[in-house]
Amino acid sequence: MKIKNRLSIQFTGIVAIILALIFFVIYWITETNRKLDFYARLKDRALTVAEIFLAQDNLTKEKFREVQKNYPLRLPDEIVRLYDSLNRSVFTRDTSKHWPDPVIQRVRKDKYLEYKEGARQDVGIYYIDNSGNFVVLASAVDNYGYLRQRELLLALAAIFLVTVVILFFAGRVFAEIALRPIIRVNQEVSNIQASSLSQRVDEGNGRDEISALAINFNSLLSRLQEAFQIQSSFVTNASHELRTPVTSIIGEIEVTLSKSREPGEYVKSLQTILPEAERLKEITDYLLELAQVNFSMGLLNTTPLRIDEVLWDLRQEWLKKFPRADLEFHLDRLPEQENALLVTGNRQLLEIALGNIIRNAFKFSNDQTVTCSLRVDADSVAVMVRDQGIGMSREDLNHIFQPFYRGGNARTYSGYGIGLSLAERIIHLHHGKIRVCSELGKGSEF
Repeated sequence: MKIKNRLSIQFTGIVAIILALIFFVIYWITETNRKLDFYARLKDRALTVAEIFLAQDNLTKEKFREVQKNYPLRLPDEIVRLYDSLNRSVFTRDTSKHWPDPVIQRVRKDKYLEYKEGARQDVGIYYIDNSGNFVVLASAVDNYGYLRQRELLLALAAIFLVTVVILFFAGRVFAEIALRPIIRVNQEVSNIQASSLSQRVDEGNGRDEISALAINFNSLLSRLQEAFQIQSSFVTNASHELRTPVTSIIGEIEVTLSKSREPGEYVKSLQTILPEAERLKEITDYLLELAQVNFSMGLLNTTPLRIDEVLWDLRQEWLKKFPRADLEFHLDRLPEQENALLVTGNRQLLEIALGNIIRNAFKFSNDQTVTCSLRVDADSVAVMVRDQGIGMSREDLNHIFQPFYRGGNARTYSGYGIGLSLAERIIHLHHGKIRVCSELGKGSEF
């Protein structure tokens, strides 16, 4: 079901329920007022009849019936009875309506009684007179009131049905008007293909939810476009980096196998192949690490870690591998509370990220001193790695975290441009940020 139809039905249903409740209350109030009004009229009728006939002691029974019949305030299907202290009907011999003794006794006890019998309404009063105490019971049918109630019910039903129909079609119109921006956005989105990610949908006035949806979608498109560009660059560079050693290895093997050679020549050929195979293995390892980080996004096994211990273990491991490396650690500004040093993360991945940054610092500074310091604030932990190397240009700073990207002044150094990309992904995976300050010829700080 389309949204506009669903909205129309829901809107119509809600209003119909509210309207039905209002109409029910109106009908209930008018019916209650009708009953109360008719009971009041019956009571007045009973009092009037009692006053007229009990005050006229000399009236005969026949005269009483004649006066009662011609009385101008007579109600529809009216029956009035007066009962003496012995529950005998007086002033009439008509037995078409006779109230039972329990009803008469209840009137004497409660002094007033009103109740309903089918369509008829009955009222009883206890009337005290100088000639005795009497019970007056009056009964009638409110034909005119019932007629008005039926007319009111039919009018309310007709109004309800007409209103519901009008509301449904009006709701469709307003729903279509309200959804028109979404339809427009949907049409614009359907025109966006993988080859046209630079397109953007109209963000409208920027003040309603649809504009917010368009803004978020455009933001998503920007991230997708960036991801596609990075992927394209990654595939191009990865293909080039992998193709070069593979081509060298295949070429060397083909040349070696083209004719029989001395054992020494085979050894020389294998010595030529080995560096290319090692290069190929190194590139493959980097690519596997990148894939592992992407895979670990949803399956990251994290624990609370003390960042100073991670840095110290990293220093010990680094000095073990490269004893001559001058790696200075500044951990003298540590907080008094040990909990301030705790971060939640994956130790192995954090060591890979920090290790890659430190490795680059040594490589591009030609093994000069590298400084690693730690700063702890109230709500953050910062690790700073500074070198005295070749630095980077502003243009290179915008691309250094892209896989396989290498700055213009870094191409003479060994490497494949994957380490920083891997480090940046790991830092972001841990909800951290990585910033770089660098100047050509004066070093860099991560």
